[in-house]
Amino acid sequence: MWTESGVSSVSTDPEIVAAAHRTAAVLREAGHDVAEIAIPAGFDEELIRSFTATFAATVSAAVEQAVPERRRATRTDFTRYLVASGKRLSAADLALAQAMQAAYASSFLVALNEFDAALTPTTTAPPVPIGHFTADGADGVLGLMLEWSCHTPWANLTGQPAVSVPAGFTPSGLPMGVQIVGRHQEDAAVVAVAKQLEDVQRWDENVPPEPQGRGGGAVPDAHLKEKSE
Repeated sequence: MWTESGVSSVSTDPEIVAAAHRTAAVLREAGHDVAEIAIPAGFDEELIRSFTATFAATVSAAVEQAVPERRRATRTDFTRYLVASGKRLSAADLALAQAMQAAYASSFLVALNEFDAALTPTTTAPPVPIGHFTADGADGVLGLMLEWSCHTPWANLTGQPAVSVPAGFTPSGLPMGVQIVGRHQEDAAVVAVAKQLEDVQRWDENVPPEPQGRGGGAVPDAHLKEKSE
């Protein structure tokens, strides 16, 4: 397991880190050996740009092929941004982006070869307020999304089975989660671990505490570390 975000400007919220360690303790009690390791690879600026490129190209192609012309005026600013960005990309740009992501994914496959599964937080912080991802404009959405969800893209790229499971609540009542990622074609093992956690932690009996945030019940903003200048 690991709890580092992999993004230099973002620290995983302490409550999320504690939730991941509590889950690890439950698994140890159930008989699993759980070792904490360093995150196999992080995000640098070039890798982040590669994610932006592939996402923009995918959305741009989907909109052009699947969205009727008469409905394109209803696109959000973010979708318009992605379509415009995707149209500026060349085949060489996409080939380079895919190669960088393949190298990134390989780092995880190599590092995790000796383990049956990986345990990490699902997100770097509790759920964020409505409007958080669009606060910096259309061109800032992907960056904010990555800061919050950077624990999960590697599993998408490696193609390994993964599941996010409940990991309790913050004092203000916001849900937290951890993800379990297994070996290729061993989906059943991932589901079995999730079921084991469900049986021990009795998710169906867990309810969030009364909100303790601002204004007599308003939940606090997620604690994402400010980006460096």
